[in-house]
Amino acid sequence: LGAHSDPVSVIGPWATVASLTFGSARKFAMKPVGVVKDCTGERITSYSIRAPHNSLMVFWPGFQEFFRHEVPKDKGLFTHAISGAGRLNFTFREFARTVSGRAPTCKCGKRCGLKPVLKVSENRGRYFWSCRNPRKATGKYSSCDFFQWDDEILRGADARARANAEKVARGPPSAIVFASEKSLG
Repeated sequence: LGAHSDPVSVIGPWATVASLTFGSARKFAMKPVGVVKDCTGERITSYSIRAPHNSLMVFWPGFQEFFRHEVPKDKGLFTHAISGAGRLNFTFREFARTVSGRAPTCKCGKRCGLKPVLKVSENRGRYFWSCRNPRKATGKYSSCDFFQWDDEILRGADARARANAEKVARGPPSAIVFASEKSLG
């Protein structure tokens, strides 16, 4: 697998993901998105570990947002006594229906992808929805430039939910009662 992050629009922001590996030991590489520095101020470009047989890796909240990960081709493969070069991996993710269910449709008619703002700015940590079509270059998109803040969608959904709850609490409209009384008389 090439370097990627699991789609936040499916697993939700700040998701915890677990990966259980059996068989041969494989290299697992992680690359930070943006600039990450160690305690001495040196820039970190990547981390890699060799996941041995029967290992569990837990990716804590924020990992999908701030790192890309991959299982690169491995020339230094450590074979397992029983499985040889074979490897079996189980990845556990929670499917966040509340997040994927609120995905807007972009101008090209596709469901948008949820992404975090990673640049150091007043919006760092905010999530936004944008077209899934690839960006060709800065400011140049293959189809559309749809953009919407996720917190604005959530505020709108909260307002609709409160309005619906108020309607239920008030009961049926009085016009229905008058119509029923009129037809009885």
